[in-house]
Amino acid sequence: MKSILKKQYVGIISAFLFILLGAFSMYGQSYPQSMLINKEWVIRIPGKSFYSINLYTDGEVITKMFVDGVMADTVLKKPYYLSDVIVDKFEPDFVANSKSGKYIVVLHKDKDGKESVMLLEILELTDIYLKTKHLENGGIAEYRVENEEVK
Repeated sequence: MKSILKKQYVGIISAFLFILLGAFSMYGQSYPQSMLINKEWVIRIPGKSFYSINLYTDGEVITKMFVDGVMADTVLKKPYYLSDVIVDKFEPDFVANSKSGKYIVVLHKDKDGKESVMLLEILELTDIYLKTKHLENGGIAEYRVENEEVK
């Protein structure tokens, strides 16, 4: 009788752990905003003289583009926040208030002022490496920190 109860107990614990681990893998890892902000994230295209730098602050991503080492005239500034779930609408109240997430949610405005949401899935994030996937077009981007933290 005791061995049957032990087997049932072990079975219940195993099922619980299986469900719990499945939930974690389904939602993926959530990254703290502190790993992202105040660093110059550089993306370079091999064989090209073009590169860009993204600087994430508490609620804004600032993009600077360079050609042949010279910064372009346009500096892009866009509000963003982190989210643990895929969203289809930008929530301004989350800007500077969401401190962790798996997705970078950016408010994009085109030349005509039309707004859209750009979703980037964080595939990997370390102190010096950021890999994202653009959820609309599937593009993968790899950034590296080449300078010290920006204060």
